[in-house]
Amino acid sequence: MRTQIEPAADSIDFRFPAKAEYVSVARLAAAAVAARQAFTYDEIEDLKIAVSEACNALIAASKTLRRSPLRLHLVPENDALVIRVEAPGTRLEFNVRANGDLRPLDERLLGIFLMQSLVDEVDIRHTGDLASIVLRLAKRRREGFNAGSSPAEQD
Repeated sequence: MRTQIEPAADSIDFRFPAKAEYVSVARLAAAAVAARQAFTYDEIEDLKIAVSEACNALIAASKTLRRSPLRLHLVPENDALVIRVEAPGTRLEFNVRANGDLRPLDERLLGIFLMQSLVDEVDIRHTGDLASIVLRLAKRRREGFNAGSSPAEQD
């Protein structure tokens, strides 16, 4: 039995089709929440790219013909934005075999390296029975953030 975690008061959750043409919806949602938290323009652009890479990796990893929708969960925190993208019925294979030998590099994993360079935390987890994967991204606002100013005023 899975335990439900109580969402933060201002969390945003939605589902969208696991198709490339809907990735822009997830990007825009993340950008809107980050802008509301007064992230800088560059931080927002980094988040948009990281969210795109997370969604695209999960869409590409989907093994089923009838794809379940992706789930996007945005949680604004005091100094950060935490984003979880979940793909039910999906597994993401890493580039190491059971015997420890390396497989040829999977191009989908290059997006993970990109995400790691754009956000502060990247966490990849399979849910209990490995039936779903969750990519968790966390981006913190840069030091010197002034809650009363807009991103343009911070520069």
